[in-house]
Amino acid sequence: MKRDKRKTTSRFTIFNIFVCLSFMLLTIRLGYIQIVKGSSYKEQAERQRVNEIALEPLRGIIYDRNKIPLTNCEKEDICIVIKEILSKDKNVYNYIKDVCELSNGELEDIINRKNSNIIKIPIKKETKLKKPNSIILSQEVIRYDPNNLLAHVIGYVRKSDNIGVSGLEQAQNDLLTANESYQSIKFIVDGKKKMIPGLGYQKVDKTIGKITNSIQLTIDKSIQQVVEKIMDEKQMDGAIIVADVDSGDILAMASRPNFDQANVRSKSSNASMAFFNKCIRVGYPPASLFKTVVLLAALENDMVSFDEIFTCDGVQKIGNTEIKCHTHKDGGHGEINIEEAFYDSCNCAFIQLGQRLGGKLIIDTAIKLGFGHKVNIGLSAEEIEGILPKNNELLGPAIGNISIGQGKIEVTPLQITNMMLTIANNGLQKDMSLLKALVLEDGSVVKHIPREEDKRIFDEEYALIIKDLMKKVITDGTAKEYISLNAGGKTGTAQAQSNGKKINHAWFSGFYDFENPKYVVTVLFENRTSGGKYAGTVFQEVIKAIEAIER
Repeated sequence: MKRDKRKTTSRFTIFNIFVCLSFMLLTIRLGYIQIVKGSSYKEQAERQRVNEIALEPLRGIIYDRNKIPLTNCEKEDICIVIKEILSKDKNVYNYIKDVCELSNGELEDIINRKNSNIIKIPIKKETKLKKPNSIILSQEVIRYDPNNLLAHVIGYVRKSDNIGVSGLEQAQNDLLTANESYQSIKFIVDGKKKMIPGLGYQKVDKTIGKITNSIQLTIDKSIQQVVEKIMDEKQMDGAIIVADVDSGDILAMASRPNFDQANVRSKSSNASMAFFNKCIRVGYPPASLFKTVVLLAALENDMVSFDEIFTCDGVQKIGNTEIKCHTHKDGGHGEINIEEAFYDSCNCAFIQLGQRLGGKLIIDTAIKLGFGHKVNIGLSAEEIEGILPKNNELLGPAIGNISIGQGKIEVTPLQITNMMLTIANNGLQKDMSLLKALVLEDGSVVKHIPREEDKRIFDEEYALIIKDLMKKVITDGTAKEYISLNAGGKTGTAQAQSNGKKINHAWFSGFYDFENPKYVVTVLFENRTSGGKYAGTVFQEVIKAIEAIER
């Protein structure tokens, strides 16, 4: 009996110890939950019953070179309403329909979207209808300029997940993705994400933190605006680039047709190639601009003399191929030296010079000038390398097209700008860029983007010769009727194919002013037949508009 009693007592003691230990562990666990993790669990619980609508983009700001914001700089009035209330309350429905200028079908489409139970809609006009209490009026910061300024460079964001799809929004997505610094409105909702009547909403102003998620560009907003205005006034498809000669900074970069960044499915965004940044993403035959490459190859290899006479009969025959000069209807230029051939763009003389040089030497010079590979200004995912002929494509009659920038050759307006910058800098190549610095949300500079040192591409003496000839393009040559500036440059009329049809594109790239070049401007005017008449005229208008800004 005593043995059984001792066993019972021992078991009871063990049980009590177990209970005490379990209670202690539960107490410790409960204390951990309440004291250590309490605030975290409370925040998670609140988050489950709160719907939040952001009133400003969840992305860093993009600034121009003068720290003028290019994004997040406009506001619009908006209505905020619970979807269920909008669909069931006739007064709410009619008020939203009127003040937001929506048809029944448009409003029904908004209601039927499954993205959120909270709806925000831009206000378009004032209304005489009384505002229902369940509608909140507020303001929202708009990500993009209403005129879609610099659209192809900035790009756009996929709204569903706040991920950049094109342009800098894509290239700098990780950097631009916002921190927790934004303004919002919070709604208290139930387990089915429906607003709990009577609990209302709360406007939250979060403090902007010191996190580097904004960028400063080399773009000058004022110059960008005048460039785009000129393109739109001329209903111009194509591209324009403005670059600073001293730094290699890109001051303006525009492509047309444009698209609506806030509504990429709109009618204006459906135009052919509207989403393509034609400055970097589309290749074109450089036409007579490529004669600059041929001339440089001849100068560097001592294979041409300015006293030498070439003969132009208006048509140059190579094998079974005939290539016309623009003077063919008048019987050609007749006897002409290389200086006259350059500024009056004689195809015959340059084909003869090209035959002497050979395709390989010309293409090697083109590669040295930056053709055939990316310039890499910060949009490398979209920029193309262009096309240069190689191997058998350099042989036989192909030299005719190579010598005048046609056939297998395709370049981008950016590559042409890169070449013209090198000429304007007397043979020194600049490291071109769109990116200037990493900045805070208030524009304070954190880190300047490093640039490579200037690189000597060819001797200054050859650059000075080419610059003098480029001035004569304006004073005596193919641009003399269209440009009256003290500048230098080269015209080109590219022959291309589109949907099986032959089309022409007008080129002009040049520098201003002549003695102390400050700007390089490249113009590509699609579907036009004269580089001087169309692209040259635009060049002059851009320069005059920039001068007006500086006054």
